[in-house]
Amino acid sequence: MQKVALYDLRGSLLPVLEDVNGKTDTFSKLNIANQVVLVKITTIDPKVTSRKIAF
Repeated sequence: MQKVALYDLRGSLLPVLEDVNGKTDTFSKLNIANQVVLVKITTIDPKVTSRKIAF
């Protein structure tokens, strides 16, 4: 993964992780309880994948 970005349903950009080296990483201190966020993952290829996650 090269970059992981989080968006709320209004389209506001939440934190972004860049230069991710590995298959896993964590976001810290997120205040996203009881809502749905969109996760946009950009790989090195560069391919983009988006997923909707409910918290």
